[in-house]
Amino acid sequence: MAPSARSQFSARREACGTKLTMHIAAPGPQCAPEVPTGIDTVSYRSSDLRLPGYFVPPASAPPAVSPAILYSHGGCAITQQDFEVARIFSEAGYAVFLPSYRGEQGNPGAYELFFGEVDDACAALRWLAGRPEIDQSGIFAFGYSMGGEISALLSLFDGLPLRSTASCGPFFLRSEPFGSESMYGAPVPFDPFDETEVGLRLLTHHLDEMVCPHIAFIGRQDEKFADGKWRDVRTDSDKLRIVEVEGTHDTSLIPAVRAFVEFTCAPT
Repeated sequence: MAPSARSQFSARREACGTKLTMHIAAPGPQCAPEVPTGIDTVSYRSSDLRLPGYFVPPASAPPAVSPAILYSHGGCAITQQDFEVARIFSEAGYAVFLPSYRGEQGNPGAYELFFGEVDDACAALRWLAGRPEIDQSGIFAFGYSMGGEISALLSLFDGLPLRSTASCGPFFLRSEPFGSESMYGAPVPFDPFDETEVGLRLLTHHLDEMVCPHIAFIGRQDEKFADGKWRDVRTDSDKLRIVEVEGTHDTSLIPAVRAFVEFTCAPT
């Protein structure tokens, strides 16, 4: 996507910043994942942090340049499931980059719960777009659960090399995204009652400021959306679309990935 006028969200986020109430590592395992054969371990820079990531080429012999997916994992650690998801995208003709974010799995930096991690995702996108085998006009972002919120927030940034974004089970559609504790047992590292802090971390506060389209997939049996309040979220613009797929919060991921591949018409 070509650079545009500076978005309201970008400017507001830069002006406000975040005030962390604690500096902690992300919850979850603190060791790097075991990487399957055929996936390259690389590193990318986000501000002053050097962070690991995992690059998966298209499964078939690629053309001169390939479309690509930035895949943001669920939870606070990359697991074997994430590599399996990457394989689905790879088999559909995409190159895939799975970035690991600050504070995760022994990485430098602190757990910021959708603030600094979003900076890392922006940096990961630019790293991906800089690879000579990547078609800069065909880069997408997809995220699951916590990674879904990161992917959703990317739709608000100007100047990113993004065609569109998508999520499965994102936080912005939950009735109570933040409380005194996150879903993974770690304290929320900012004041969850500060409207500015919360607003900078949820797409629903900025629907009129979206720069590129976002599809949010939700499992029909997803227990985290059982109250159905997500149906009240505005979808009257051409930027946000909400699509139901089969499954619970855990089992809806693969149907959502396959549906997104169909929507984007990736080469096979």
